[in-house]
Amino acid sequence: MFAYRNKMNVSLGIAVGSAIQIPLFVYPVCVLMGWAMEVPLTLNLSMFILSIIVVVTLAMAFTLHSGSSHWLHGLMLIVEYIIIAGSFYLVYAAPRV
Repeated sequence: MFAYRNKMNVSLGIAVGSAIQIPLFVYPVCVLMGWAMEVPLTLNLSMFILSIIVVVTLAMAFTLHSGSSHWLHGLMLIVEYIIIAGSFYLVYAAPRV
């Protein structure tokens, strides 16, 4: 709604703020809840997941650096999402031969 009204600062603040809440709050709370329920969940992430986090962070930084929006930026982020989803499928869900 804010992006439609050309309020880019507010819309980017909401999007980035929501994205930051997951790694800083939700994931550690899930680990603590796992410990309380005696489920083995740690903050030890694999190298694949850490590299995906770095790539996504860099792509978001380069996309938001200009401070303006363009349909090509959105298309680039959607294609990046599809590539990441496909790589997660290939690494974790694809049947092993």
